[in-house]
Order: sequence, then C-alpha cells, then structure tokens
Amino acid sequence: MKKNMILMGLVLLLAACGGKNETPNTGNADAELMTSFTVSSREELVQGKVYFVSTNGLRVRSSDEVSNNGLGIVNRNDQVRVVNVGPFNGNYVQVEIVKTEANNVIKPADRYFVSFKYLEEDKIDYKTFKGDLFVVQNIATERLRVYERVCADNSCPHKMVLEAELAVGEDKSDKVRTWAGSYRLTHWIKFYQDGAAHYPSWYNPSYPKPPKPGKGFMSWMKKKYMPKVDGKRYGDIRGAFGWYTAFIFPNSNAQWTHGTVGWGVDKKKYIHYTKKWISNVVANPRSSGCSRTDNETIAYLRDILPVGTPFIKIYAKEALLDPTLKGYSPINKKWDYILTTPGSRKNGPTADRNYVLTEGITQDKWIEEGTYDVDQFPTVIDYTPGEDLGRVSASLGSKGNVYRVESEKMRGVFYIDAGFVQGYTLPSHESLKRGGFADEEVGPWMNMDKLNL
Repeated sequence: MKKNMILMGLVLLLAACGGKNETPNTGNADAELMTSFTVSSREELVQGKVYFVSTNGLRVRSSDEVSNNGLGIVNRNDQVRVVNVGPFNGNYVQVEIVKTEANNVIKPADRYFVSFKYLEEDKIDYKTFKGDLFVVQNIATERLRVYERVCADNSCPHKMVLEAELAVGEDKSDKVRTWAGSYRLTHWIKFYQDGAAHYPSWYNPSYPKPPKPGKGFMSWMKKKYMPKVDGKRYGDIRGAFGWYTAFIFPNSNAQWTHGTVGWGVDKKKYIHYTKKWISNVVANPRSSGCSRTDNETIAYLRDILPVGTPFIKIYAKEALLDPTLKGYSPINKKWDYILTTPGSRKNGPTADRNYVLTEGITQDKWIEEGTYDVDQFPTVIDYTPGEDLGRVSASLGSKGNVYRVESEKMRGVFYIDAGFVQGYTLPSHESLKRGGFADEEVGPWMNMDKLNL
C-alpha cells in the first residue's frame, strides 16, 4: 500500500491541465472535435457580411493551404468580413479582419483565410447571466458548491443544491496553482484527453477498455491500457481527466473542472488520496491548476449545468448567514445515472438514467450504472491561519487554507448557506492570482455589499 501511495502521488503530479496538439485550425484537437458547427457549408455565408469567431485560437492564414504556418490567431467574438467564399481548398474562405483583441497581432498579407466552420452570425455573450444556477469554488477550502437563485432580483439568499470536494493546484508556483476569478462555462467534453495524449481518455472506442472496477490506482498506469501509437503503447496515466471536463472562459489559464481516474463506485476515494500524509510527503499530488473532483460529481454537474453557467473561484473564510440552516435537510438527494459510450472526446450527452432510457441507448453502450448521493447540506470548513501551517500540513485533509494565507491578509467572508460574499476581495498574497473577467471579481448577484437585502 505504501508503494502504491507513493507512486500515485508521483503520477498525479504529472497530470497537467491544458495541452495542445498540432491540428489545422485551432491547434487544439478536442476543441475541433467538440465544436457544434452552425455554418456547415460555404453556401450559407453571405459575401461582404461580418461574422463573429466562435472559438479561441483560430488560425489566420495567407493561403488556403493547411501547410501554411499562419499569420496569427483570432479569438471568440473577434470579427471578420467574408470577402470571397471560394471555392478554396478544405474549409477555407477569404476574409478581412474587422476587429480583434489588441494583443492579437496579425501579420500583414495580401489575403487572409480562416475556416468557415468557426464563424457565427451572432456574438456569443457569456457574461450576461440569465440562468438559475451558478457555481462557487472556494480554493481555500477545496469545495465546490452549486447555488440556485431563489429570487430573480437576488433580494433573498440563494439555495445551495450541491456541495462537493475538490483537489486544487499545488502551492508550488503560479503555473500550477488554481487561479481565482469570475468565469463562464463555455462547453463540456466527455472523456477528454490532453492534446499531446499523455493522459489518454478514460474511454475511447479505439482504445483498450479501462481497468475494471476495484483494480486500484496503479492499474491506470499500466501500458496495456494505453492506446497504440506507431505500434507502441503511449501515455502516462489513463483517464486522468475522468468522465467529463468543464471548460471556462475568459482568461482561464487552461484551468478547468474535471473528474479523475477510477469508476463511480470508487466515490471520492481518489480525491481523498490527494490529501493524505504519505502522498504529500513524497510528492505534490493535487493538480496543475485544474479543479479535480470525483466522477459522479462531474457527471451530475454535466447534467444540471448549461453553457453560460458562472464559475466563480474565490479564496475566502466560510460562515453561515443562518446558523439554524432553516430549509436545509441532512438527507442526501439521489441521482441515478448510466455512463454510456456515445460522445467520446466530444460534447457527449448526460449520464442521467432517465435521459439514457428515453433516448433508447442500448445496453451494449452502457459502461456503469450507479446512484450518486447529492450532498445538499452546507458544511462550513474552518479556516486555519497560514502562520500556523507548513506546506505539507496545509495539504492534508481540509484545513480551509490550502495556500497558507496569513490571517491579516484574508478579506471578507463567504456565507455558504446563502451563496453570498460580504466584504470580500481576493487576499493580496504571493500564492494567489486572478483570471476571468477583469471587471468582475465575483458575480454581482452574490455580493452583499452591492445588493439591497
């Protein structure tokens, strides 16, 4: 067991978030696989019309040849005007760059080409929040909570509908720590793998079947479970991103929320492993910035969270606005699921049992059945002063201060039963960085200092 734990820690250290592969249009194989194209043919385009770019990192070329290295990139919601629909090679059309971010440098050329499949008629507005649910990840306590807005005008406390454990980035460097900020969910990918395929998909129809339930963590490292590349087994760990991955925007620093190795029957076992003593003594086992949770939780999130859902990441002390927790019950809600094979490395469907049965997905495509206990009872994680913690001790269990921020630097409070913050700003600390929207630290619907309550 000790050897297994040591190796487990060493391997999880390698499970980096992000990753890109050389693919023709965006450099990101999974982004190209999952994109739901709204423009399917050149004939749908209007010459002279301005379109919005629907993805990040779309390459601009000087010709319609894939081998062309490119003149730069345009990103989501940048604008281009279609100059000539062709026909040209592949999916390319000639465009004029109308508007792009100031830091996107496009080299001068006589003509510009992009793939028409990444053009939209309408601007994608992720910031405007019109839904009922939002997510708060408290990096300090390694907890993810989902809230429902009970009052449309935010004049009453929000209702917590899920609480789950996370493993956040190591307190090692800015490259691997989890960044705070206000983001929006842009898309889901089922059975994601990094572009370089160091961490092959949990499931892929062309890969060997994953280790069976109960095989233990070390099995997920064995070469026989890795896909073949040029006749050789390639990959460091199978299924490091778990069942689903939630991608967020903007300025996400390639830090997403995803599952982990193992099966649903393993529950939170591998999340707990990252917080045990031996793992943290011999290695840095958490993540490289992403927020990792168990596979049942990520599958449930995939079922309930639509594109556009706010993901708010904070670093705060926790408390209860109503210590009596009136309206909350300690009895968990039950969610039945069936994990299926369709949609691997794409925007795959939910695992909700009713959905699977209604859609008539046959049993030969079922992977695992189970019931997830949805924790809907708020539990405060106490803050431990950073001056009382060492690196290893902060990583063990739930100390409420994984990056060891000193008492005088903590700012405000997060009321976990109400989904509100009060007096909160991100602490000024060398371990804390912020991405997301530059003008929105937390959602205005959860900031008590700006609401009439």
